[in-house]
Parts: sequence; C-alpha cells; structure tokens
Amino acid sequence: MKQFFFTALLCVINLFVYADNSPAKVLSTFNKKLGGGKYDIGKSIVKAHDGGYVIAGRSVGTSGNMDMSLWKVDESGNVKWNFKFGDTETEEVYQIIATKDGGYITVGSSDSYGLSRDIKDTWVVKVNAQGKQLWMQNYGDELSIEEGTCISQTADGGFLIGGGIIHLDKEDPSEMGFLFKIDEKGTVLWRKDYGGAKNDKIIDLIVNEDSYIVVGNTESLGKGKWDIWMFKTDLNGNKLWERTYGGGDTEKVNKFVKTNDGGYCIAGYSYTFAEASLDAWIVRTDADGQQLWHKSFGGLSYDEACGITKTKDGGYAVVGYTEVYVPDEYGDNTSIEGFNMLLVKINDKGQKQWEKSIGGTKEQRGQAVLETENGDFLIVGSIQTSEQNNFGILLVRTNSQGSI
Repeated sequence: MKQFFFTALLCVINLFVYADNSPAKVLSTFNKKLGGGKYDIGKSIVKAHDGGYVIAGRSVGTSGNMDMSLWKVDESGNVKWNFKFGDTETEEVYQIIATKDGGYITVGSSDSYGLSRDIKDTWVVKVNAQGKQLWMQNYGDELSIEEGTCISQTADGGFLIGGGIIHLDKEDPSEMGFLFKIDEKGTVLWRKDYGGAKNDKIIDLIVNEDSYIVVGNTESLGKGKWDIWMFKTDLNGNKLWERTYGGGDTEKVNKFVKTNDGGYCIAGYSYTFAEASLDAWIVRTDADGQQLWHKSFGGLSYDEACGITKTKDGGYAVVGYTEVYVPDEYGDNTSIEGFNMLLVKINDKGQKQWEKSIGGTKEQRGQAVLETENGDFLIVGSIQTSEQNNFGILLVRTNSQGSI
C-alpha cells in the first residue's frame, strides 16, 4: 500500500514539474487585411477581456462618409465580430481602451452628432464586451471645433480625455490643448484648456495614482517650428510642470508609454535630428520629464514612429512606416515598394536590437503595436489595396524578432 501511494505521489510531482516547464504556446505569424472596401484604416488595438484583441479604426459607412469601425479578432487574426458607428457625416476614432467593467470605450471626433453640422466635436462611444453600444456622447459647442485624441480610465471609474480645440469666437483663433474629466456615464466633471499664443494640441496621456502626464505638440513653446510638449497636472488638471523636446525644426509626438523606473518613452518624428529628411524619433525621460536620451531611426527618406509599447525585457517596440529609398544617379527614388511598415526593437538605453521593414509594392503603415503573451508582436495599421488608393486594415503578427 505504501508503495502505491509513493508511486502516485511521484506521478503528481512529475505532472506539476512538466506543467511548470512547458514552453510558451507557439502561434503562427500572419499578415492579414480586414475590410478594404474603400478606406479602412486601423488606428488602435487593445487586448480583449476574454482573449484576442479589439481594433478601432475608420471605414466608409453606408452614407459614403467615414464611420468608426470596431473589430474583435482572436489570437490568429480571425474576425469574431465587426460593427460600425456613425451617421451621415464624418466620424473618426483615435484610441480604444478596455474598461474596468469588462467593456471598451473609444474617443475621436464627429461631424454628425454635434451641435453644428460639419463642425467637429469630441465623440466618445462606450460599448460592452460584445461591441454593442451602451452610450454615446459628444462634447463641444457651436463656437468651437474640437477632437478628442486620447482617453484613459481614472481610479474612480471615470475617464480623462485629451485633444485639441479651436475657439471660433476668438479674434485670431488657434488650436489649444484640452483635458476634461467625465464620470462613468459620460457627464463632464471639469474641463481645462492649455497652450499659448500659437497652435498646441494634446496627443496622448497617462493616468498616475496622484497625477496626470500629458504629451502633445506645441508651436507656442520650445526651440523650433513645432516641439514635443509634456506636462504634469494634479488630479484636478492644474499644471505642475511642463517640458519641451526638440531642436530648430519640427518634432512631433504620436504616442508614449510609462517606463519601469517611472519615467516615459516618447515616439514620434523629427526633422531636426533626422539623417536626411524625416526620421522616427524616440525620447526617453525621467519621472520629472527631464530628457535622458533621444535617438533617431530611419533611412534617407521619410520615416515616422506612430506607436510604441513597453516589452517584457524592459525595452520597447516601435511601429510606424518607412519609405523604401533606391536613388538613381540624380537622387530620385526609383523604388516601387513605396511605404513599408517599420518595426524597431530597442533597449532601455535606446540601442537598436533589430529593425524590420514589412511590405511590398503597395503602401503599408503601422499605427499601433502590442506585445502578446508569448512575446510575439501584434500590429495594426493600413494597407493599400488598389491603384485607386483604396485601403484595408493591416493586421500583422510577427515573432519576437519581428519576422512573419
């Protein structure tokens, strides 16, 4: 009897040892197109609560104008559901996030639902786990043009929204950045504008426990035509400090992430620090926004970093686009590839570990990137589908080294 129990115990131990040392699940890489009727573009992607991913983008609606589209896909890129949101005018989406209640919320702009037709208002749509609308709200007035570009959930269940607004009742209207806080039902709790005498716009934000960190683009501050702009506020939107990053020409931000040490890593583009024309540009700061380093990536033509994600090894994956450049004797580009998707992996010092150009003879651009559970990268963006400039949503899964 003792021998029986001893043998059974060994079997149980071996079972647990095998489970603990089993390799990560291997999934096939892919390069897929979603939509592609006329003008489908993927703008943002988030991990789904129940597995897979949810993509937010834009598509041509039944009226012929642009609608927001939401897509749920599984780990292999197979579509589980797809819905469009919009009316007779133009709707745009910039970001989707997963919410604490198991649903999702998006932010963008709308011409259809605002107080004045053909004038943009900030547009927020809340959906459940199955992509069905729970509520929709526009924010704006008849004397302004505004669009929301970023959203994050706050500790109390509400949401912080940022973007840009032009007050048309001003004598010399220029764009300003804005933040406003809403509760879980979409009611505005407070709102503030930020900026100077020229154009300024908020692009992305991060909610901390006791503060908000915001990045945007500014003409009012900095050294050049446009500079990247970062500032910190308290939980009521009162500014605590601000910084700018750039040189004598134009630098702009598209996305940023919080780093393991509490600092920030910013992705965008630079003319000042480019090798030849326009380069993808990464800026690393400490927790107080002080610049630690900056790096440019790209070739002899146009390159831009549109999305960034922090990776499990403490580095970053950056996605965007690169123009394939093959010059003739006069310096004219003879390449037939056009714009390829650019994927770059860097460590926390900004040192490039590898770089991939993914594409072909039609334009392909990456907009957002996530690292999957097994270390692969999932990228969403756009792909040209015809000579008539029709586009589909580009969905790419690479392995951990950026290969398909």
